[in-house]
Amino acid sequence: MGKRINVVRVGAGIDDLRVLLLSDLHVGHMCFDEKLLDYYLGLLDSDPNMRMILLGDLHETKMRKSKGLLSEQVLPLPEQRKVLVRKLKPHANRIDGAVLGNHEYRSPDEGGDDPMDVLADCLGISDRYFGHFGCVAYASDKPRRIAYTISVKHGSSGGTMIGSGLNAVHKQTCNIEADIYVEGHIHKATFAGPLQRYVPDLHNIDLPPRLYWEVTNGSLLNSERSYAEMKGYPLTAPCQSILTISMCKGNRNVSVTTR
Repeated sequence: MGKRINVVRVGAGIDDLRVLLLSDLHVGHMCFDEKLLDYYLGLLDSDPNMRMILLGDLHETKMRKSKGLLSEQVLPLPEQRKVLVRKLKPHANRIDGAVLGNHEYRSPDEGGDDPMDVLADCLGISDRYFGHFGCVAYASDKPRRIAYTISVKHGSSGGTMIGSGLNAVHKQTCNIEADIYVEGHIHKATFAGPLQRYVPDLHNIDLPPRLYWEVTNGSLLNSERSYAEMKGYPLTAPCQSILTISMCKGNRNVSVTTR
């Protein structure tokens, strides 16, 4: 496992940096939308400056005590890994951070390997694998420099309401000071911000307001025939979130799109 923080330099010519949040793919699940994954990865081909962060639950990794049905997993873990390596390897140099999700943690909890640790090694990004939690920082090379720190965690909220995920993300503000807080897990793409708090500036003897944003990511599971549909959980369309981060001084801003 690498350090808990990865600092990425952003070229001076980039005014708006796009960052793809990839999580909750559940490769190996019968409802996994492979075509939609190809769509999002294709965005990296059309934008050479686009970056990517992996937020966990890329694998399905069902165990007998897992929530859901064992029959929903149609690929064993080694085959899931082959799919992920084939899809992500061409873009490995764009992956700036990775954490494991609750589906990946099932394996080490049963005495097996950490699937995300193995995947990171296969992709050559072990130095950017944070385990449960980490931070990615994007720092511009413009003369008047600007930087953003992103808190990276899979998440653990079990709430079904739209605000449940954002409430869980907000808890991270107690653990780390960051500009953007991102989590997956809840399979709903939600966004809050800009929010504001006061941060003491001892150099200038001031108490200026500082902006921050909170984001939850969607999944790539179609709801039809799924455990979620059977249990009557709120159904959401499969999607992933894309951050657009302004790297221009005096125009600090973050926006989110899903497709």
